[in-house]
Amino acid sequence: MWMPTANLLLTAGSDGSHGCELWISDATPTGSVMLIDLNPSGDGSPGRFAGFTLINIDGRELVVFDADDGVNGRHLWSTDGTLSGTQRIQGNISTSVTSSAEVVMWNEGLVVLNNPDGLLWTNGTVAMNAFEHPSLSPGLSPEHRMVADSLASYQPSLLFVEHGWLWFAAKTQAGIEPYALHSSGTFQSWDLVAGDAEPSAAIDVIGGVVVVANGEQGRQLVRLTHDGSELWLTTLIHSGTGDPTDHVGERLGLHRLGDVIVFDALTSGVDPQLWAHDLTQATTTLLSSTILAPGDWAGGVVHQQRLWFDCVAPNIAQEVCSTDGTVAGTQTETDLRAGAASALVRGFVAIEGALFMVASGQINGIETGSCLWTVDSINGPSLVYDPWPGQNNNSNSGTYGKVHASNHHVFFIANDGENGHEWHAYSHDKLGNEWLIWSV
Repeated sequence: MWMPTANLLLTAGSDGSHGCELWISDATPTGSVMLIDLNPSGDGSPGRFAGFTLINIDGRELVVFDADDGVNGRHLWSTDGTLSGTQRIQGNISTSVTSSAEVVMWNEGLVVLNNPDGLLWTNGTVAMNAFEHPSLSPGLSPEHRMVADSLASYQPSLLFVEHGWLWFAAKTQAGIEPYALHSSGTFQSWDLVAGDAEPSAAIDVIGGVVVVANGEQGRQLVRLTHDGSELWLTTLIHSGTGDPTDHVGERLGLHRLGDVIVFDALTSGVDPQLWAHDLTQATTTLLSSTILAPGDWAGGVVHQQRLWFDCVAPNIAQEVCSTDGTVAGTQTETDLRAGAASALVRGFVAIEGALFMVASGQINGIETGSCLWTVDSINGPSLVYDPWPGQNNNSNSGTYGKVHASNHHVFFIANDGENGHEWHAYSHDKLGNEWLIWSV
């Protein structure tokens, strides 16, 4: 996690002596040190389940993460990048963290779907039940509090924030349904179907969100609005069986390009296809009959009015595709490894005018192994940094962790053949396309 004000990268790491602990780096080898040994008797493993999330509270930059101190189990912690500013978060609700934890920013803090029993809110210092946040008191009616008290078994499939609204799924006697809570105290609930609606994969639209949920015709897209209404958008069926679809938005998820929502759905064969729903025209379109498994490995990222994602297409195996939300504007973008060899796309990150990805390719027929590339529709892919150059060398970039970006660097984990898997920083801006590597 990059802390822009402190100009520090916060990460989990091990030097072989202290186990997996909390480290900081200024993106230079000499400026990389262990911040704190959270678990002197073992591995603190910071960020293992809840990751690292940056928040700004009253001008103070804090990163919230989970860690195991070896005594109390795995709980939420926060740090400002200093030893004295690193602490376990306390409150009137359990801050223990499980493997199903989900985190979003809401109401000047973070909401953590920590366990099935409730939604935790924290500002990095204290923790409380999200429904107990002081901002809700004037607006949350007694009737709504009764509904909130009846909620149980919160679902990690839906946790989403837009324009002050916190969207989540929970179970009552009516089944697993969607709910929306505004920071002012307004509360909405739905009963979309008899049984479990099991909402997931949300994207914001004007006046609300679009989610994937179970309806009378299977798993479909439904629009939920701030006034509590709903509108079913799609009627997808599996062409082979004639049955309603069961798998929608599971890998690529939902992405919005203007008034068009692009998503994946399994509607024929065994691989998902790429679909789009136009909110203005109220039409649903299969964008390609040959591009399959969109977002299966790396998901997707919106860059310069296009959605970029990994895909499988005839004669190129797993490569990169993009779409502007139309059939004519849906295309393959790369053939990094010619023919049926896969590019092994492992991650995307878009920053300003550039789209970076970690993938494997070939230069003049020679395998590059996993490297950092840039790609666009005009110039095609270009290799910008090979962590382990040389024939038959493969850095296995992106095997661990994700691709991250600051204003000036792209960060990812790679093996340079000497230091093992460590953080690498590629400078895409002010340092003139240099690269740095440090080992912890």
